[in-house]
Amino acid sequence: MDFFTTFLKEMIIKLARFACLILGVWTMVAGVAAVQPDAGARFVTLDGVKVHPEQILARLRDPAMVDDVTRRMAAKGFNVKRKYHLVPGLLLVDVRPGPLVNIGQADAARFLKRRIGELKSSGWFVYVEPDRAATLYAEPDDAAYHDGRLWGLLNYGQFGGVEDADIDAAEA
Repeated sequence: MDFFTTFLKEMIIKLARFACLILGVWTMVAGVAAVQPDAGARFVTLDGVKVHPEQILARLRDPAMVDDVTRRMAAKGFNVKRKYHLVPGLLLVDVRPGPLVNIGQADAARFLKRRIGELKSSGWFVYVEPDRAATLYAEPDDAAYHDGRLWGLLNYGQFGGVEDADIDAAEA
């Protein structure tokens, strides 16, 4: 191999490692906002969006009141499952007062909407919203990725180039 080919391969490897690092950091940051649902949880559709049927995200107006608000919420049948430290006052809340067995999707969506309304009307929160389903795609849906303009990410020899001279982004 000549110097240029060796240099190109080393740069591609370094770029691939950097892309993996960025993807790892992004996954950690995104994981703070997108909590994985319980193993057996199914999703319901609320206003056209897939959401977790029993969890909501709510951000307190005053994060210092978290203990007081948590006690008051528990008295109304809410259970704080997680407190996020990256976003002060952000809570993952279970809205069920007890197990919801054999409840249809429409009933689950109405129940979830009603429980969100209860917390919104309390005045304790900046926002209260459903816990949306997050879907991660293996490949981007960007046209430039597929038509070859982003050849550094996906190179199949377009424009007379060397096939697979990319950072193997899809495999990362």
